[in-house]
Amino acid sequence: MRFFYTLILSTSFTFSLFATQVGKFTIEPGVNLSNANLSNIEHDYGQFHGANLTGANLSNAKIEFSYFQAANLSDANLSGANLTGANFSYANLSGANLKDANISFTKFDNAKLDGAIWTNGLKCRKNSRGSCRFIYKAKKRLSSSAINFKGKDLSNKTMNNSNFINADLKGTKFVKSSLENVNFSGADLMGATFKSANLEGANFSGANLFGTDFRWANLKGVNFDGAIIKRTRFSHAIWIDGRICGKKSLGKCKKTK
Repeated sequence: MRFFYTLILSTSFTFSLFATQVGKFTIEPGVNLSNANLSNIEHDYGQFHGANLTGANLSNAKIEFSYFQAANLSDANLSGANLTGANFSYANLSGANLKDANISFTKFDNAKLDGAIWTNGLKCRKNSRGSCRFIYKAKKRLSSSAINFKGKDLSNKTMNNSNFINADLKGTKFVKSSLENVNFSGADLMGATFKSANLEGANFSGANLFGTDFRWANLKGVNFDGAIIKRTRFSHAIWIDGRICGKKSLGKCKKTK
């Protein structure tokens, strides 16, 4: 009996360690925050795993490196939120709005993304798991303010930390350019060339990389979440985790023999 009470006490104490107060809300694993208004909150490393956040408003929230494993975020509003390094593994994000959210180094392993609005404003199609599979019938419409360097030669340039969100960069050449931490999210890079470029920490989430050439490029720490990767060349590139891609790496990084 003494062991039983001790177990209950130690378990309760363990969970209380994760509980934090943000305004009028208590943040802890498994909490029910359905339809809660959490817009603009600042709560890095938040413990939201297993939480019910159905329909919650997290727009423009700063919740870097927070834990949302197995949480229910269906129809939640995460637009403009800073989700850098957050973990949404096995979470339900069906119908969630992630437009303009920062998902650098964010994990979506086995997350349910059916009908979610991705960072570039495009809708994820049914059965999207772990990454957003775009509805291909939808055409990318670039706003008048979007950057257009279509077909330009930007080789041997230093453009670290630049912003190319939603840019039209079809056929653009970035050969041997320095592009560390550049944001290419939602950009159309069909047929673009990044041979021998330094792209460490770059963000290609939701980008169109059909036929894009990354041979011999440095891709350490790059974010490809939700990107269209078809006939994309990675031969001899330094991959996200630092390994070297094999000679016949087409559409994915293959091990060297």
